Amino acid sequence: MTAPGRADTADRFAAARAVADAVIYEGYVLYPYRASATKNRIRWQFGVLVPPEFAAADDSERSVARTECIVDPGQSPRLAVRVRYLHVQQRSGGSAEPWDEAVEEQVDIEDVALLPLERADREVHLHLDGSEQVTDGVLRRREPIDAVVRVGAERADGSGPFLKVIVTIENRSVCTEPVNGRADAMRRSLVAVHTLLAIDDGRFVSLLDPPCGAAEAARGCRSEGTHPVLVGDGNTDVVLSSPIILYDHPAIAGESEGDLFDATEIDEILALRVLTLTDDEKAEARGTDARAAAIVDRIDAFTPAVWERMHGTMRPIDQIGGPIGASTGTAAAEEGAPEAMPWWEPDVDGMYDPFTDTLVINGRTVGAGTAVVLHPSRRADAHDMFLVGLTARVTGVFTDVDEEVLVAVRVDDDPASAELAWQGRALFFHPDEIEVVDGVTPLGEQTPMSAPRVLVAGIGNVLLGDDGFGVEVANRLHGMSMPDGVRVDEFGIRGIHLAYELLDGYDALVLIDAVPMGEPPGTLVVMQPDAPVRAGDDDDDGPESGFDAHSMNPEVVLGTLAHLGGVIEKVYVIGCQPADLSEGIGLSEPVAGAIDAAVELCSQLLDDVLPLVEKESGR
Repeated sequence: MTAPGRADTADRFAAARAVADAVIYEGYVLYPYRASATKNRIRWQFGVLVPPEFAAADDSERSVARTECIVDPGQSPRLAVRVRYLHVQQRSGGSAEPWDEAVEEQVDIEDVALLPLERADREVHLHLDGSEQVTDGVLRRREPIDAVVRVGAERADGSGPFLKVIVTIENRSVCTEPVNGRADAMRRSLVAVHTLLAIDDGRFVSLLDPPCGAAEAARGCRSEGTHPVLVGDGNTDVVLSSPIILYDHPAIAGESEGDLFDATEIDEILALRVLTLTDDEKAEARGTDARAAAIVDRIDAFTPAVWERMHGTMRPIDQIGGPIGASTGTAAAEEGAPEAMPWWEPDVDGMYDPFTDTLVINGRTVGAGTAVVLHPSRRADAHDMFLVGLTARVTGVFTDVDEEVLVAVRVDDDPASAELAWQGRALFFHPDEIEVVDGVTPLGEQTPMSAPRVLVAGIGNVLLGDDGFGVEVANRLHGMSMPDGVRVDEFGIRGIHLAYELLDGYDALVLIDAVPMGEPPGTLVVMQPDAPVRAGDDDDDGPESGFDAHSMNPEVVLGTLAHLGGVIEKVYVIGCQPADLSEGIGLSEPVAGAIDAAVELCSQLLDDVLPLVEKESGR
């Protein structure tokens, strides 16, 4: 019976149940959720209390878990304790894959008076009978387990009024038969053990961030195999002592669509991995366990809206730890006010521009284009050591949110550097790891090549229907013979990568793109944007030309090129009127039918452009 004035034990722990369930089933089934998967051969990694003789033989195992936490007591503090764990049962026989299932168990110790201290001691002995059960030819067997749970309290360290609560769980099972390896030991173990504690007439003290006056008491706690944290929506009357390291007030993300039994991982990644399973593998996963079957069925039924929600939510830093979806700040307080841009966005602070910023190293100014020699030293790994003494070119000077300066470089004569640049990536070094040298021409001032150079770039978003037109044409051109000096590539929506590529020195650029023009779908046109802005021009807004087919705005690309110190005189666009720019992969029939004509139009344009740029460049 519940004591008057105190909440029912089940209700006290209701707020913690979702997190506690994630803890108890962490690692129950592992990707890809079928019994034969390699990762599933080593399960039950967390919160395992093995028989004492097995722990004595293997010092990486434990048979005892101990929780110590601090209570700031009232006049009559009373404690409720719930210990939860899994009892493993071995499944064999029949058509099902052999598998170690698990049965939830729990023990409640209620209404423990903490004062006077001598009344706080409780000891509860547990005995789980061994059993065998056969159903439809499938044998399920459980081994017997004996354990003890002890609860006690003592004065905490320091001069404050605090009490230290101690909960110890010990596996006391005696193995009458030899234990044949860890898997066998797990069947005689308490698995995923964790403890929930609730206090009346008192409050628990955070051990991660103890309040003033409680720091010494918190430092005096020595938990073993557990990590006690406050749990619940900002409450201080419930603690979850978990074998997994958590922060105070942990919560299941609102975007999570259900248990994946891998709670320290990312739901989206695990769900996407399920999609990689073959039908046979999914059938095996469903036959492995009812919980594994539920995972596969649930993910197979995900709608686009669910996938979008699982892709993640960006929350301002001041909301972390608060209720999911809470609004903060004055901008959000005013209805209709524009949403404030997150602090980490570069546009919030115009003081920094990695492509124009410089720093001084040993009296030499270093910026984009500076030649350097690499001397990795700070926490250098094996990969870094391959770069010792190599020459490189600086591509940017970056300042992070902690005001630390890092220098981005591209290694000379290294094919991997070109691949990194294509992905918009670079290698970063601290200023004391590079040596400034002479011999490399700064970006935007490349020595002219012996022959004209023209870049043909297919751009567009292949996930938006006809917006993938430019990419499809570039892929078709890849299989054709091109004149000397012409390079064809598809850049998709990677505008910054295209700008970097243009820094390598091109005389002309041909963009192939889907361009809404109000014409019948599939109509092709050739046009030239307005002259690009040069570095140092007064027009900070860049040129305006009127076409903006998608997020990769060509004007933005050319403006970025100008800010990097480069310029390209001749830019041509082969545009195709789209029919459908909605989400989806694949071109509409009229746009797909224009690809051959676009390839021919590009060849004709190159025939006209190459002699022109050759004449103007004097080559």
